[in-house]
Amino acid sequence: ALCEPLACATHGVLQRSGLSPGELAIVSGPGPIGLLVAQVARAAGARVMVVGAPSDMERLELALSLGAERCLVAQDQDASAAVALWTQGHGAHVAFECSGTPASFSNCVEWVRRGGQVVQVGLMGKASSLDLDRVTYKEVELRGSFAHNHGSWEMAIELLGRRQVELLPLVSGIYPLGKWEEPFELFEHHEGLKYLLRPEA
Repeated sequence: ALCEPLACATHGVLQRSGLSPGELAIVSGPGPIGLLVAQVARAAGARVMVVGAPSDMERLELALSLGAERCLVAQDQDASAAVALWTQGHGAHVAFECSGTPASFSNCVEWVRRGGQVVQVGLMGKASSLDLDRVTYKEVELRGSFAHNHGSWEMAIELLGRRQVELLPLVSGIYPLGKWEEPFELFEHHEGLKYLLRPEA
């Protein structure tokens, strides 16, 4: 069930970005897709920082356990200074925007280096006002990444076969189909990451 979002992550990292081994990647948004993007980026040989909100502390801890080198709360006053320190003042090579918010997009543009890439993975869901002048001044390359394709499915399966990505830590619970309302209620209260429904025989 989680191979599909993993295929979205492999599409964003391995097909849409120019991320190379040894480069620095920032993943903004530690939801299921963001945590998978972080794992795929690490499997590709990158050093990874995951950025979230104050309410994401458990998810950021999970990101560290899954291989992220650093985690950061975007609202911290010294967030930009922490990114500068981690990147030795140059900025990240690639930032993956996975939360679908204008503030996260702006952070990604700020935190990549001049000529770096921002890959927009998250959907904002509505028209947004974005400061594109900073994109122009820094000559940032913007790329969109949507869903997956046959090749990204194959890459996802290959990563799973090599045990380079972990899916089970993202599963917050498995429910029988007859109790489908319970995980939806938890999801509405922003509890957990992914819930699976198991059809009953």
